[in-house]
Amino acid sequence: MLLYRLDRCLQNISNPARTNLKDRDLNERHNISIAVLSTRQDDVELVNGTLRDAGHAAHCHWIENPNKFADVLRNEHVELIIVNDDEYADSIRQVIKQKDALVPEVPVIAVCKTVDENSILEAMKNGACDLVSTEKRRVCRQ
Repeated sequence: MLLYRLDRCLQNISNPARTNLKDRDLNERHNISIAVLSTRQDDVELVNGTLRDAGHAAHCHWIENPNKFADVLRNEHVELIIVNDDEYADSIRQVIKQKDALVPEVPVIAVCKTVDENSILEAMKNGACDLVSTEKRRVCRQ
């Protein structure tokens, strides 16, 4: 599910150079810049590994402390923000407010361990594009 949502966001990012990334060699690609807001470095590795496994190149900026978020938004060309709602000090609404002041066009995907329809709705009401579960799902093979 996380891969699907990330892939959809990558397709919707307005930079035409980033379209059809799967058709280009990994070494020829431009890295997409992603801010990962979490106290856990494992979340950064999850995002980076998921995108790499899908053939996308990414540069993740790990932001553990909300005080550093604005600095990254000012100094880096962030194209996607992923916030772990279980692990980050600021709420989704606070992240959106801070992001909108500097880069309102950048999408935000919230992640947390367990997700249901109500939590997705609440995250989206607070400004996230989506809320995605980080739980690994068992894949059935036939």
